[in-house]
Amino acid sequence: ALLSDAAINKTIEDCVVLVKDLGLDGIDVDYEGWNWGADKGNIPLQAGLLKLIKGLREALGNDAIVSAALMGNSLLNGWYTMDMVNEMNFVTLMAYDRTGSWSSTIGPHAPFEYYEELADACIELGMPKEKIIMGLPFYGNRFDGGTPKGAVTLSYKQIVDMYAGAEGKDAIEDIYLWY
Repeated sequence: ALLSDAAINKTIEDCVVLVKDLGLDGIDVDYEGWNWGADKGNIPLQAGLLKLIKGLREALGNDAIVSAALMGNSLLNGWYTMDMVNEMNFVTLMAYDRTGSWSSTIGPHAPFEYYEELADACIELGMPKEKIIMGLPFYGNRFDGGTPKGAVTLSYKQIVDMYAGAEGKDAIEDIYLWY
């Protein structure tokens, strides 16, 4: 949808109708279709996302909230720009999914250090601190066999139901589970 002006315009139209019909405060953009890493295929996606965000701001007006959930990969690889952020009221940092079946190592998927790294990247980009909100996961990854290929995602409820005392922890390291 980000590669077609017609699709971008239709998305903006539909979002405006939704906001008005339901009496919502605005729209949060959670785009997760980036190619991994510094892939040049993200350049047209970045341009389309900027058109979408600017279009939402213009169509909804300054009284509406326009926000975005920023993935660590896309933020650290520079796919979000200040032109986008300037159109938004705030951004939520998806400070999780550092590890999983796609990673080369196992370990915590949402360590506080990752949030700090993402917050520092936002500040370095020029984002005002008052626009940065921390996103928290309510799930975890268990790495069966101690390898990323064995990653199983479990909801917080599943974790506390399956493991006695889990609600008082953030990891059960002897079974390679972090949440």
